[in-house]
Amino acid sequence: KRGELPLRLEVAATDKARQRGLMDRASLKPHDGMIFLFPEPGDYAFWMENTLISLDMVFVDARHRIVHIAAEAVPHSRAMLSPGQPVTAVIELDGGRAAR
Repeated sequence: KRGELPLRLEVAATDKARQRGLMDRASLKPHDGMIFLFPEPGDYAFWMENTLISLDMVFVDARHRIVHIAAEAVPHSRAMLSPGQPVTAVIELDGGRAAR
C-alpha cells in the first residue's frame, strides 16, 4: 500500500536489551531494525559508540507520532542524540531508510 513500509523489528524492552541495541552489528537488511520500548515517557538520548553502521533513529511519542528523526547517525560517535521531548519508543533503522 502507498505510504506504508513493512519493517521487521527486534524488540528491546529490557534495560539490558536497550543498552546493547544494535552495537557490533556489521549490517542490517533493508527492512530490519530494532524498536526500543520504554516503560515511561522520557527524553531518552542515544549514542553510536560501538555501533559499526550508520543508523536512522525515529523517536515516537506516547500518541504513536514521530516527533524527531536523527538521520544517518555517525558510527562510533559519542555525540548524544535526543528528541528534546518525551518519547516512549525509538526505532533504529539502517542509515537513510527514514528518508526513503
